[in-house]
Amino acid sequence: MLVLSYYREYRTLYHIGMNFVIHESSASSILHKVEDILIKLGQFDLPKILSRGNVDDTNWPAVIIDAAENPIERPK
Repeated sequence: MLVLSYYREYRTLYHIGMNFVIHESSASSILHKVEDILIKLGQFDLPKILSRGNVDDTNWPAVIIDAAENPIERPK
C-alpha cells in the first residue's frame, strides 16, 4: 500500500511515513526494497523500456491513464 500511495498520489516519503506511523527513512527503505523485487521479477523496469530507443516498438498490453478531476477552491 505504501508503494501505491507513493506513485498514485505523488506524496513525499515524510507524509507517507506519517500515515503509516513509520519514519521517513523506513518508508524509503520499504519503497526501494519493493522496487528492487519488482525489477528482478521484470515487472517494473521503466528505464530499461525507455532506453530501447523507440518506445513505439513496445507491445504494451495495457495503457492506464489517470484522469481523475479534483475540484479546488480558488479565490474570487
